[in-house]
Amino acid sequence: ARDRYALECETLRAEGRPTLPSTIAIERAINPFLRTDAASVQTALTAHTGRKLPDTRARLAALRAWKDVC
Repeated sequence: ARDRYALECETLRAEGRPTLPSTIAIERAINPFLRTDAASVQTALTAHTGRKLPDTRARLAALRAWKDVC
């Protein structure tokens, strides 16, 4: 879903068209802040932080910190 959405956004931007507004369904599919329980997000966070994060709050904090330096 994320790759398809990214391609769609690139196409819209190339045409000078907006990529917003979004929908909650799209955001739930692509936004890691709304998918902290997803295995893929947890795996990425474990790799990034070097430890398994115990709960949603810790995962959200780690995502925020990671985004701040990207």
